[in-house]
Amino acid sequence: MRIYIAYNGKFGERVIGNLLNFRNFCISCDKLCIFCRDDKKLDFANNITGIYTQPLDLPVYIEEPMKYLPSSLPKNDVLLAINLHPDIIAELPALARDAETRLIIAPIEEPNWLSAGLRNQIKEKCKNPVLFCSSKTILLS
Repeated sequence: MRIYIAYNGKFGERVIGNLLNFRNFCISCDKLCIFCRDDKKLDFANNITGIYTQPLDLPVYIEEPMKYLPSSLPKNDVLLAINLHPDIIAELPALARDAETRLIIAPIEEPNWLSAGLRNQIKEKCKNPVLFCSSKTILLS
């Protein structure tokens, strides 16, 4: 599975750390650690095709969001869109379609990460009669 990650903030960094299986990433067990991070099956580093970090200090409204995004994404199966500016995330379905993305996952750790209106707007963009949207799924949880 090929994974592309577009993120902003600490939660995105935590997701990436988890996918890369950083040995010192988890400190929950402290002295009771059983070194579960040594399990190589938990390392998805080779599956990550790229990472986009959203720029800091974006305006409230972005007139031309594509100025802040890569011109294209590498081929991927899953695009993780974590805590992105609403105008940035609204452009992702078009980029994902060109990258042959099969699934967009936009976690909502906090309610303001993806409003209901924006969620509906993205779903509408993925109902267009094109390969990505007509035969694949967008998952917004």
